[in-house]
Amino acid sequence: YYNKMESLTSFRSKLKSQLKEKDFNMLDGDDSVLSLPFGKQILAGSFAGIAEHVGLYPLDTVKTHLQVGANRIGTMKLAKNLYRVEGLRRFYKGAGVISMGCVPAHTGYFAMYELAKRKFGMNDGNFHVLHGMMIGGAATLTHDIFITPMDVLKQRLQLRKNMNFPKCVRELCSKEGPRALFRSLPITFLMNAPFNCILISVNENAKIYFEPEQRKHKFLWYFGCASLAGICASLLTLPMDVIKTKIQTQTTKPSCDRLLALMKVNAKNDEDVFAVRNQIKDQLCKKCPKVPKVAVEAPEMKYKDILSTFRRICQEEGWRGFTRGMGPRCFNASLASSISWVSYEFIKSVLVEQLP
Repeated sequence: YYNKMESLTSFRSKLKSQLKEKDFNMLDGDDSVLSLPFGKQILAGSFAGIAEHVGLYPLDTVKTHLQVGANRIGTMKLAKNLYRVEGLRRFYKGAGVISMGCVPAHTGYFAMYELAKRKFGMNDGNFHVLHGMMIGGAATLTHDIFITPMDVLKQRLQLRKNMNFPKCVRELCSKEGPRALFRSLPITFLMNAPFNCILISVNENAKIYFEPEQRKHKFLWYFGCASLAGICASLLTLPMDVIKTKIQTQTTKPSCDRLLALMKVNAKNDEDVFAVRNQIKDQLCKKCPKVPKVAVEAPEMKYKDILSTFRRICQEEGWRGFTRGMGPRCFNASLASSISWVSYEFIKSVLVEQLP
């Protein structure tokens, strides 16, 4: 009798430890995630990428306009002027382009994340600050190779009212050459590498500290961890994001003359805006004096590389120029990180549960 009870107790403890190990691996991304078919890995990464980029695209549009302008404009004032041009559609110009790019980019990003996480043995429940930063750098390189050309086209479409994807590609290649699609790759990587190093490191260690799996509403805790990581990463990499936007959009100005006027002076009222509009009317379309059909093109390449762009911003705008778009960027990065990582964790857990 006692031998049977002892063997039963041993069997129960062994089964309990195996179940815990299975749950741990399933939720933290170890062998079970890597055993997913490649098509399902693509599905999880793509869903997370599209949810992140498209869900918060209006904020990104506002941030791009804020960073292109030479003077400070209130976020709400700029958003109102964008809405007057085309309504809500104005905030989603280029959303389809970035959706095409984020599918391969985020698939590679999360695949590299899972592989590196397994390689460094980060599923042991301990803090791994350095390993988390290394994973962020490796995942960023995979991500940026695919996303950079689409991001260049996306930002130009955000600024142009009467522009579509094929026309934007033809115009860019004819005026600047195909290399323009990858001109901002160095600054993009230099910005995204520390961003994702901080993001993944803070996110992974925050999950270890707060233990979302032990909480009642675990996905809310996942949301909080990713949001904290997004705020920290966006604040520390904001200057590089400003430089990247200047390089990518230097030959394109907003196609709305009202916005162009706001960006040329610190206009306090409509009279100032109309005064500046009359000063630049020779640059606008004669058939449509209020909203030109083409954007005002810059006569030369002002921002050739990272260092020269940094110096020019310092000379023309001062150190405050590197803080443009801080509010929308932090808010966007916080929500984007939360949506992306919670979506990925949710889809991942659903797909892993379907494994035989």
